[in-house]
Amino acid sequence: APKPTPTPVDPTVAAKAKVLADYKRFIDIKARGYVSNIPTFPYEQVMTGDALAATKSVVAGAELAGIKYSGASRFLRGEVTALNLKAKPATATVQACVFDGLKSTSKRGKVTSLQDELSREDQMVLLDGHWKATETNAFDKSKGGCA
Repeated sequence: APKPTPTPVDPTVAAKAKVLADYKRFIDIKARGYVSNIPTFPYEQVMTGDALAATKSVVAGAELAGIKYSGASRFLRGEVTALNLKAKPATATVQACVFDGLKSTSKRGKVTSLQDELSREDQMVLLDGHWKATETNAFDKSKGGCA
């Protein structure tokens, strides 16, 4: 019997799958970095640009104020809403719904906890074979990825 001709894989389908896989890793590692309470945590593995600068600023400020983080965040669902593989570097936009279960505890023991879903719209860039967050935005869950 003749072998069926394999259907070519659409490169944008494969690229979007890689964007989402790396995006899930970004959400996980960012949260792990916060709960490590180590300002020198290697966020560079999943972030660059404004996203990296903002995260490092928040974590450094928390350390100065004596705030400790605990909990976790989880990617719930999302989609790549824009993809430009021709850009140098390639770019993507992800709209997602993320459960933010991080808690912060002040020096005096006051606990602040969101424990809710957040809609996110994040810009990603392809650097050294990995999609990294370069700009991040979180919104009320009634918008975007969670709506």
